[in-house]
Amino acid sequence: MMKKISIIILTFFLFVNFNYSQITEVENVKTGKTDNRITLSETGMYKGTKSEKANEFYNKANDYFKNRDYKNAGKYYKKAIEEDTSFVEAYDNLALSYRKMKKFDKAINYYKKSIALYPDGHMAHMNLASAYLLKKDYENSIKEYQILLKLSPEDPEGYYGIANVYMTVGKYDDALKNAKQALNLYQKSNSDLTGDAYYLIGMIYYYKNDRKNAEENFLSAKNKGIKLHPQIEKDFFSKNQDDIPLKTKDDYINTEQTFIDDYNWIFKESMGTNPEKRKMYSRFIIRWVSGCPYINVNINEKIVKYPKCGNCVIIFMGGWVNYALQNKDYNNVYKGALNGTEDIIQFYFSNKEVLGKNKGIEKLIKMKNNNTLKDYIKSNI
Repeated sequence: MMKKISIIILTFFLFVNFNYSQITEVENVKTGKTDNRITLSETGMYKGTKSEKANEFYNKANDYFKNRDYKNAGKYYKKAIEEDTSFVEAYDNLALSYRKMKKFDKAINYYKKSIALYPDGHMAHMNLASAYLLKKDYENSIKEYQILLKLSPEDPEGYYGIANVYMTVGKYDDALKNAKQALNLYQKSNSDLTGDAYYLIGMIYYYKNDRKNAEENFLSAKNKGIKLHPQIEKDFFSKNQDDIPLKTKDDYINTEQTFIDDYNWIFKESMGTNPEKRKMYSRFIIRWVSGCPYINVNINEKIVKYPKCGNCVIIFMGGWVNYALQNKDYNNVYKGALNGTEDIIQFYFSNKEVLGKNKGIEKLIKMKNNNTLKDYIKSNI
């Protein structure tokens, strides 16, 4: 199974025109598998304030916030609230200041006060949902997104957020259902965030180990201008390994990390995962091992007791070279042969159903269990 990674979804900007000084700040908050969007409220988003003093404190708080001085930002948002206890935006942004300081309980408390003053506040519900998610309170996070959907059934952000939560907890089918609904609504409104939805759907398929649908949605996200995480880009859209030149010693030195990455992939991934990619990586490993001028892999039939298993031989060669490259120990024949043999034993256990029973590897396993494998390799190199 592929090592899963945290993916950064492109930032969502909310642009609103008001008469007061404005801040548009969006923060992506990592919650394991993807990110959530938390947005700073703007003066006038609700009713603003009629108090000049409250507005003065609020603007000063905004200045501190923009300079990442969240402690002083919170101090002046509080002063604004003291001047006008109905100043909803100040409650929202005080909550966000506490969120920035990782004081999640206080953040939740002030989002609730904002909602008590203005129950239909979309932004407060969305940000409260994200705050709950940071606390791993998944049930309440979903409840807040559901409230958001009741307030605005055609708002894709509610579905997007719910999909995010379900993906975080591993409920991928529920996540996919909501992510597709978000995509549909983004498409209806011709939103610039359509690419984000494709990306999220791609990630859900990625975690479901459905590479075909993951790649299709990642490609749609790319076509919408989304920059994929480097590991996703490499895993799905990397340059064809067959095109990498291997002519000079420098070519081999410059592709050592490529060799390590390719080998680790074919070694760790089950044999049913992306067979075309496995073939391409295997071809590269064979080319690299066959032509490398500073590492010599010895295919000894007494050690490589499985000549009819091509995939096994590739793992042996790759394991040998992987040891040499990782340890800068290029001429240690014993260590290379031992590492290649131990890797093939592990690979065999992981893929036995596909490979079938192999008597040669079974003999190596028996020697390993009897603690005679090392001596056997030493005597046959």
